[in-house]
Amino acid sequence: MKLYVGSRDYCPEGYKTVDIDAHYHPDIVADICDLSCIKDGEAEAVTANAVLEHIEWPLSFKALSEFARILNRGGATSLRPRYGALMQAYN
Repeated sequence: MKLYVGSRDYCPEGYKTVDIDAHYHPDIVADICDLSCIKDGEAEAVTANAVLEHIEWPLSFKALSEFARILNRGGATSLRPRYGALMQAYN
């Protein structure tokens, strides 16, 4: 399974979406800091697009540890922050 977290209204082909807000109709409604609904090693890819910068520091490390837990051996993570928002968060 490939996961796209923080989906809002976008879903890349071949991915299941994960979002905390059910209003956006994701495949999986979950907080990325607690992906207990996904088994260890179940994902082959996790893409986080413009989502980590919205999580309080250092809680974002919990999200990263969840990504690592659910990824299978050889799985890949792609992190794509909105750099402007990220810089504002840490200034």
